[in-house]
Amino acid sequence: MTRAKRILLQSLWFDTLWFVAVVGRDHVQGLLALMLVLTLLQERGSETRQSYLLLFIPGVMIDLMLLQLNFYQFSTAFLPPWLLLLWLAFTWYLHKLAPLLHKQHLAIQALIGAIGGPLSYWAGFVLGAVAFPQGLAVTMLLLALIWSLLLPLMLAIFCRLEQRELHHV
Repeated sequence: MTRAKRILLQSLWFDTLWFVAVVGRDHVQGLLALMLVLTLLQERGSETRQSYLLLFIPGVMIDLMLLQLNFYQFSTAFLPPWLLLLWLAFTWYLHKLAPLLHKQHLAIQALIGAIGGPLSYWAGFVLGAVAFPQGLAVTMLLLALIWSLLLPLMLAIFCRLEQRELHHV
């Protein structure tokens, strides 16, 4: 399979996971968890799965901070389980895209983060999965700033971990 086809299939799979998480929310989180477990079991080694957890934690902490600062509002007082699963799905997907995105200039990575991150939250807002008590514009600007820093950082961490894995083989 060509690299382009593989990335397309991985992108479609991530979009499926995202859709199940955001549209199904609490009603299908068991299905989402099963889909995610089966996805992660396809990975080549425990080091790769550990790197997902390493990047899952800061992502969840940022969302938790934004929830506590009243930028997000969900149907639960804490971050909903479907969002936690979605963060894990995102780290899987980012790992797949990291070799391609890491080759891009830092400014391009930041731009992709500044657009893609907020766009995902905006879609969740439109679908009723999250509310923005501070207003849409303020929240989107804050998310653009956060994601313009977060995406390049996550890519750098993934690439560093990959290099470490290659040296231990």
